[in-house]
Amino acid sequence: MFSLLYVDDEPDLLELAQTFLELTGDFSVTICTSVAEALPLMETTAFDAIISDYQMPGRDGIEFLKETRRRFGAIPFILFTGKGREEVVIEAINNGADFYLQKGGSAVALFAELAHKVRLAIHHREDERLLRLSEERLRKAQLIGNTGCWEYSLKRNTIWASAEAFRIYGFDRADGEIPMETIEACIPERERVHQAIVDLVENGLEYDLEFEIRPADGAPPRTITSIATVEKDAFGRPVKIVGVIREITEQRWMEAQIRESELRFRGIFEMSPLGMVIVDDRQRIVGVNPAFCSLLEYPGEALLGRSVAELTHPDHIQADTEHVRRLLCGEIAQYDTEKRYLRQNGESVWASVTVSALRDPDGALPNLIAVIEDISERRRTEEALRRSEQQFRGLVETSPAMIWEIDRDGVFTYMSPQSLTHLGYAPEMLIGRSLFSLIPSDHLPEVRAAFALHLDGGDHLAPLEVTASHQDGRRVTVEIRSAPFLDESGELVGFRGIARDTTSQRDAEEQLEAAFEQLTAVEEELRQNFEELAISQQHLQESEEQYRSLAECSPDYIMRYDREGRHLYMNRAALRISGLREDQIIGRTHREAGFDEDLSAMWEERITSVFETAGPVQEQFEWEGADGPVVLDWRLVPEFNPDGSVGTVLGVSRDITALKRSEGALRERNRQLDLLISITRHDIMNKTLAIRGHLNLARQHPPDGAGLDALLERLDRAVATIQEQIQFTRVYQDLGTHEPVWHRLAGRLPRAQVPEGMRFEAEVDGIEVLADPMLPKVFESLLDNTLRHGGGATSVRLSSTESSSGLTVVWEDDGIGVDESEKELIFERGYGRNTGLGLYLAREILAITGGNSRETGLPGSGARFEITLPPGTFRRTPVT
Repeated sequence: MFSLLYVDDEPDLLELAQTFLELTGDFSVTICTSVAEALPLMETTAFDAIISDYQMPGRDGIEFLKETRRRFGAIPFILFTGKGREEVVIEAINNGADFYLQKGGSAVALFAELAHKVRLAIHHREDERLLRLSEERLRKAQLIGNTGCWEYSLKRNTIWASAEAFRIYGFDRADGEIPMETIEACIPERERVHQAIVDLVENGLEYDLEFEIRPADGAPPRTITSIATVEKDAFGRPVKIVGVIREITEQRWMEAQIRESELRFRGIFEMSPLGMVIVDDRQRIVGVNPAFCSLLEYPGEALLGRSVAELTHPDHIQADTEHVRRLLCGEIAQYDTEKRYLRQNGESVWASVTVSALRDPDGALPNLIAVIEDISERRRTEEALRRSEQQFRGLVETSPAMIWEIDRDGVFTYMSPQSLTHLGYAPEMLIGRSLFSLIPSDHLPEVRAAFALHLDGGDHLAPLEVTASHQDGRRVTVEIRSAPFLDESGELVGFRGIARDTTSQRDAEEQLEAAFEQLTAVEEELRQNFEELAISQQHLQESEEQYRSLAECSPDYIMRYDREGRHLYMNRAALRISGLREDQIIGRTHREAGFDEDLSAMWEERITSVFETAGPVQEQFEWEGADGPVVLDWRLVPEFNPDGSVGTVLGVSRDITALKRSEGALRERNRQLDLLISITRHDIMNKTLAIRGHLNLARQHPPDGAGLDALLERLDRAVATIQEQIQFTRVYQDLGTHEPVWHRLAGRLPRAQVPEGMRFEAEVDGIEVLADPMLPKVFESLLDNTLRHGGGATSVRLSSTESSSGLTVVWEDDGIGVDESEKELIFERGYGRNTGLGLYLAREILAITGGNSRETGLPGSGARFEITLPPGTFRRTPVT
């Protein structure tokens, strides 16, 4: 017996279908009135098939089908509904429905057909599961082996191939047959392959080929091997060839890469200007290039087999041995050193050496490679530089003049030994001391003024004669010459110069003046270049100002981006809608400026696309701007460099919010018309089908007295529901067809419908509401809900509160309240024990002017409905 789950929002139809299906003896039927009730049941109970209506409150049948496929896989699913539109059938099949059966006609024939469809679906799904299991095993085996199988029909001249074989040949399809010519079109050597098939069929020769193919999808050429044998009929006549193919492109590519790598390494090894030596683990030379032979002045064959230690200066052998030991033990991956080698004539030569391990694919370390660079010249240069520094220091320290350095505060940072001769102070006595401490007080102001001028200008100081105090108290006159010195960033660090007596040689002074004149000439040339550059920049700025004026006055949002998606420019309109300043966005991407993550990803993808394709991109999207939500039409176009490449991307956005709002209003009206048709057709047809089904069941199994009363009660209930639905249709078709009007709220309440004995309090005097003319229906529906579902409610209270977000009107009763799980469901069309249309209609009426309603009461403490009205749709007037 098969276990079925049947979901339909019509209780009468559920009971009727359950009775018919279980009478067959093949099925056990569980029934539910909503998807919300069915899904938890499916978590704990295994069903062999699902039957579902299409139009239901909450989730419809298509949504139920999608959720079933997502959570429970390929369980058989039959859509059983009165909705007969072609697009519904297509959507059901596209989402995996096994069968689609339309309600109507004879109930006996209808449910017999339903039982037949269920059996077919269950058996079909089981057959599919077994077939998929077998095919998946074969597919995985071929995929793992990168192997496909094929059959060539000699009679039909067609090729059957597996999915993996088709993939290798570049066809995106499952297994099947295609003409032999289609396969041969992919084989450049088709004559050789064709001849091999002829030799196999006619002469029984072995068919084992390797050849190249050009895949049909345009992929790069592939190399395959193909092995085949011939099959014959009962009379020994060949009928087909059966074979397998295997792609070996990567294998052949790797072999070619290895050969190419070996050739490349050999070329680098032989042609390198640096010496290269390959040694084994015993430090014996097994390979040497010409550069190393030239460095040591040996012929190449004379070095092969020799120990590295034989060619190394004795001072370096011990260090070499320790480095090699650590490398062989895996402590280090390579080492660098500087050492001396011995030439054939006994001379030594300095070299920089880098030694690395040459490991094989298994990780073994059979050889080491050393790269040797001749650094003899560098060593000689370093030695010459060291001697030059010694000579310079000797010149400074033996110069008859004092040579010094001071920082920006005038503190000595260096002083040559001659300070002892001229001032009586040893250098260490002056370093860290201010130069002003050497100046007598009566000369200090003029020296400070000269230093301040020198510091402010940062330029060479003209020869200046100053009076200084000797350590023994005498006054001496010295001539000072100095120049600024800067750090790497161009900042002034201090001054350095010489100090000597006024009888210094005139020729030294003339040389210094000549140097200053040369510097002045260079500065003049730089000044002229700077003036020319300033003129060019002015012309460029004028051109940019013209463009910027046009862009800044545009009402559209104009932006420019670089290749990384950074903003290079935004006009005033774009900055205003973004709510950002220039310093918050220029030079940053959307993500860096704090825009929404999803929109940032979309913007970056579109900008990158323009750079890559050099073509325009257009996009429409919603965005929460600084002034509220807007809909933007965004277009990106490339801006080209002189060489034709895309240099930047220009973006222009236009606000199309008003257009989208108009489209939304049209869609809302169409939605109401579609819903009106749906109510008229779906709900009334279901009730009619239930009535006919109960009548057919009564004819087959006539009820007794009590059963007859129950049957008549069901039929009467169904007819009453049809009448209420027709009345709702008459009301709903007028919804939104008239302009909203101002209602005095206290005068629109259903006071006359309040039953005797129920207390009704309304504290809404002086409030007027802008709403659809059908506003009284909202409060009639709330009163109807209290009377029907309040569980004996005895009082109703209506109140209001006003805030910055609008007006809230509260309807409260003292009944049993609404369960947490139903607080939103009660507003859906068709939900509830009656028609389920009243609260749905109330929310629709309020939505026309932007209002809404929700239930916020505590279960067991009474129902509490909050009606929210946005600013501009209510006002207060004096109470008369």
